[in-house]
Amino acid sequence: MRSSAAPSRRPRPDPTSVADTARPRARRGAPAPGRRPLRTARRVAVGALALLLALVAPTAPGGRPAAATPAGTNGTALPEQRNGGDRLYVGSANPDAVLVVDPAAGDVVRTVPVDAPPSDLAASPDGGRVYALTRAGAQAVVTVIDTADGGVVATFPARDRDAFYLDVTSDGSMLVVKAVAGDTLTVLDAATGELHGTVDLGVRTLRPVSTDDGRTLLPAAAAPEVLVVDAAELSVGTARLPSPAALLRPTGGRLLLVDQGDQRLLRDLDAGTFEVLWEARTEVAHGDAAVSAGPDDPVYAVRVDEDAVSAIDRETGAASAVPVGAGPTALAVSGDGRRVFALNARESSISVIDAAAGEVSATLDLPGEHAPVMTHLVRAGSG
Repeated sequence: MRSSAAPSRRPRPDPTSVADTARPRARRGAPAPGRRPLRTARRVAVGALALLLALVAPTAPGGRPAAATPAGTNGTALPEQRNGGDRLYVGSANPDAVLVVDPAAGDVVRTVPVDAPPSDLAASPDGGRVYALTRAGAQAVVTVIDTADGGVVATFPARDRDAFYLDVTSDGSMLVVKAVAGDTLTVLDAATGELHGTVDLGVRTLRPVSTDDGRTLLPAAAAPEVLVVDAAELSVGTARLPSPAALLRPTGGRLLLVDQGDQRLLRDLDAGTFEVLWEARTEVAHGDAAVSAGPDDPVYAVRVDEDAVSAIDRETGAASAVPVGAGPTALAVSGDGRRVFALNARESSISVIDAAAGEVSATLDLPGEHAPVMTHLVRAGSG
């Protein structure tokens, strides 16, 4: 480390804010039709950012992923971490793996081999599992990692050969996967990998985002609307957004929206009604990489063409630049909100930003033989 001074059924969408549509169709139990490693240690995959905040859960007997303890919703507390420790999970290529990083120790504590560079990573809400989506040949595969010991506890097909995006529902019971340009959402049982069903969305959407009230949101790719899916019921409705979204990210009962047409415009939306609660024009210039610990905390975003991260004050909209390593591409926030982690793809490192001081406090070097996949920096608890 280099120091540096500088329940099984979730609530349906609120009928006051989401209009059911007849266009989408759900098919229960019907599977959808059935990458090369990155070329050098400094070339990275292109895709969407996967960032989650999560805590820790037990393992079921027999090594199969346990059905996760339901996460808190509507402001209730999540289960307590076993030891309060953060772990960062980084997708890697050449060799293909998931790197497990301990920020406190400043080191990679485990390397989990997978069959191809991960296109997406997601953590269960209680932190007991990290899911890696890979595609080797014609089949997309989900690898399930137990965060307590870093072992692979299950591997199963993603049921969509073109699957690229992956997320976990707020109770941890289901996975949702979809292709980049696809208009179908595939829902899997997170414990067994069995197909729960598919949902025809009817339009092309961006990556799925699960909120803490049990919904899965998919912003339309070219319209100011969001599709609202109940993964358990395989039902879908639509709601209007103030503008097309380049990014929607849950932040404690709100949604952080980065405008698709003007990525320097940030908005906070009410997660239930999608009404605008706050907006600011800032120095942000990288819509995919923006995070916040909560609705009252600063927003952090990667700055385009700069080796820096913007720290944006929610009250004033003022942004200050925090210099980090070369080529920052993904961000995550620690469980206590005191640190922000920036994955620097061009130099294979992670910058640790002290949120109070507004500067980098340490830099974690990743193994030189690994090429970090720029889309991944997932935080989960440790065992």
